[in-house]
Amino acid sequence: MRATSVIIAMLIGCSLIGVGVGAGSLVEGADAAGAELEALFARADRDPAGVVPLIVAGSEVVIAATPERAAKLADRLTPYCRRVFLSPELVPGMEGLGVGLHVVAAKETASGIARRHRLGAGMIARLNRRPELVPGRPLKLIDAAAVPMALVVSRTRFRLLVWHGRTLVAAFPVSVGKSGQETPLGVTTIAVSVRDPEWRDPDTHKLFAPKDPGNVLGGFWMGFDPLPDASFRGIGIHGYTAEHPDAWLEKRSSHGCVRLAQEDIAAVFDLVLPGCKVAVRE
Repeated sequence: MRATSVIIAMLIGCSLIGVGVGAGSLVEGADAAGAELEALFARADRDPAGVVPLIVAGSEVVIAATPERAAKLADRLTPYCRRVFLSPELVPGMEGLGVGLHVVAAKETASGIARRHRLGAGMIARLNRRPELVPGRPLKLIDAAAVPMALVVSRTRFRLLVWHGRTLVAAFPVSVGKSGQETPLGVTTIAVSVRDPEWRDPDTHKLFAPKDPGNVLGGFWMGFDPLPDASFRGIGIHGYTAEHPDAWLEKRSSHGCVRLAQEDIAAVFDLVLPGCKVAVRE
């Protein structure tokens, strides 16, 4: 219950999606507090033991800062967050962020381990250089069962932020709905996650089979749960292969969905499962 309450509070209160105050100087480094954060960045660059303290302090600033500054800081933090949450690196202190080692037991399966940790099965390979399930072998894993993941989408800043409690996991650039077909605002959940889905062109209504060259979803579909007023119906998160990302990323160009580059949608697909909370804000 406590973990869920934290997530809901963040969905409502995170300054990137709402009204932020203070902490701007921490992002810009304009005063003593800003210098302290800059010192954390410098330490993390030279010492792996400095990565977790930076992520902890930086995440709190992202939560408190004004939206523009929060978005910039989230982008700057993401390479350090990736080392903890999206790579095999064993970062000192990562246990404090809910990332630890799971010792493989006899007869365990990859799907079973991932399900127990509330992760996509792909996270095992993503987080481990040797992902084979050998009894007694430790696997790096995120505990998303104790502290759930949550997604925050900013329409005006074209960002999707992944949160693990009050810790930033990553910030990804996105495309959102174009004029007249805006991505709905509000809070929903991931209803379904499908690998290699079929796709119906919203303009021609032609149906494309999975892996058909005309299927532009990039092999990923994470559909949102419609609200009682029908908002979010048919809306979700997916990849996009019809054009080079330069033509659509960080633009209002979709039919209402949230589009990500292929590398990024693959990471989000691995990180979150159906039931994950999603907030879409300006």
